[in-house]
Amino acid sequence: MTHTNSPARPVARIPARAVTAVVGLLVFFELTSGVLQAGITPLLPDLAVHLGIGTADTNWIISVQLLAAAVCVPLFGRLGDLYGHRRMLRIALVVTAAGTLIVALADSYPVLLAGRLLQGPLAALLPLEIALVRDRLPVAEARRAIALLVGSLALGSLVGGLALALVHSASGDLRLTLLLPAALALVCVPVSYVAVPESAHRASGRVDWPGVSLLSAAVLALLSGVGAAKNGAWGSPAALGPLLLGVLLLIIWILVELRAAEPLVDLRALAGREAGPFYLAAFLFGIFYFGSQAPNTMFFAADPATAGYGFALSALAISLVSLSGYVAAVLGSFATAAVARRIGYRALTERYWA
Repeated sequence: MTHTNSPARPVARIPARAVTAVVGLLVFFELTSGVLQAGITPLLPDLAVHLGIGTADTNWIISVQLLAAAVCVPLFGRLGDLYGHRRMLRIALVVTAAGTLIVALADSYPVLLAGRLLQGPLAALLPLEIALVRDRLPVAEARRAIALLVGSLALGSLVGGLALALVHSASGDLRLTLLLPAALALVCVPVSYVAVPESAHRASGRVDWPGVSLLSAAVLALLSGVGAAKNGAWGSPAALGPLLLGVLLLIIWILVELRAAEPLVDLRALAGREAGPFYLAAFLFGIFYFGSQAPNTMFFAADPATAGYGFALSALAISLVSLSGYVAAVLGSFATAAVARRIGYRALTERYWA
């Protein structure tokens, strides 16, 4: 999502009660988003058994959603700039709800992956909501609302996995457990038509479709190479070929984005020193958050039954193990705020706020 500079504009006053209602609805979306993102982790071993797949294939249940998210975030952001953030928020919620329902009802591995692919726009919800509150609220209120939205996503992630694991432990029914987040996602769709205003301003220009295509192909190639590197066979043609292709496509994508008048991602804006704290926060969050979801193959030699996701533990036990990773991710992200204040992060946020 690129930024188009515009002259300073007055922001229409919105009644305090209306502001509370709108932000409350967006908070509900982010709580649901956190549940959907974290809730799948403790259920991975049961999904693998249900579908009869191994650890390498189970990896793709997580990876395919990340692949879609990597493309959907900048794409939906740019489409929101052009056609309205509320419109794209509704589309993202509809697609996510459809994908979540497919995941809950899937009886085969390809169908499950299709559902996870449709959950890609889930990651675009927060940027679209931030754009909405920036557009409709005064600066001070918008900043408080954004902090509340980010906190709601973290809270949803913290409790989502534990809540679904408790339901699964109590019911023993995997499909029933998966239908609960699907119901939450479906409720979000009609809720998005209540009170949420459309953004009042539009950017001019067009979507960088070459950038979208190259980024999609590059991420798919990289993930294909990683998925093919089973048992550490990184030098095999099946792994090395896609990895090299992915790197080449990423280089081409960077060159295309640097030359584009309206790039999908403004790479120059990301190269400044003041952006460092954001990278640090993202790195720490990724290490703790996604590291807690990684397959535990280090125990394979001792006991094959404990290899893969979850150490052969129950869904509830996995959720408790993962919970510490989620807490560390949130605390690690907050810790970078102190560093950010000292090296000029305000210059970046204020530069792109107006």
